[in-house]
Amino acid sequence: MTGTIRTLSQAVLMALAVPVGGIALLAAAGSGLTLVFDEASRSGGARTVFLVSLAMLVSVLMLLARMLRRSKRFVAHVNQEEGLQLDPRHLLGYPSPVFVVFDHIQRRFAFCNAAARNYRVYDFQHMLGWHTEWSNRTRMELSGTGDYIRGTSMRSPTFEPVEYADSFRLVLSVADAETPRLEFPVSEREAHRWSARLNAIFNG
Repeated sequence: MTGTIRTLSQAVLMALAVPVGGIALLAAAGSGLTLVFDEASRSGGARTVFLVSLAMLVSVLMLLARMLRRSKRFVAHVNQEEGLQLDPRHLLGYPSPVFVVFDHIQRRFAFCNAAARNYRVYDFQHMLGWHTEWSNRTRMELSGTGDYIRGTSMRSPTFEPVEYADSFRLVLSVADAETPRLEFPVSEREAHRWSARLNAIFNG
């Protein structure tokens, strides 16, 4: 139970770390530019926003680096225990504490939980395939101008629905009747990158 709670808490924390870090980076950049080009703002709120957002950004970067070091140490532990050559440079699932790591030389891979300090090792035959899934969403975007607003010389804006892909995830299909799918949230770019990497690892 302790391992499960630790895993869930760390997974939630790391899932929030990346977007929080992105927001902090944008806030630091915006307030930093304001401080540079607007002397009057240097004694106001912009300075406080810059310092707080910079502190948050540094904290997030340190947290990500700490999780990466912990994950790599755990991979080294698994390699020593199992006599494997799992590659710690490519962790499918990082920054989550739950990830998959591969040994293309001995054709084995490990499903690791760095938070609970447990793992399972499989042969490549256990992997049945992989693919990318995503969700199609719709948002309204400005498409032009419409009719004149009565009594004015202004036109009303017009909007149209635009579909876009979101919530990308890489899905591994494995030979396990209890858990046949392993899903890893990724960006669209990372989904393409990991698909190519898995193809090289398993078919190269």
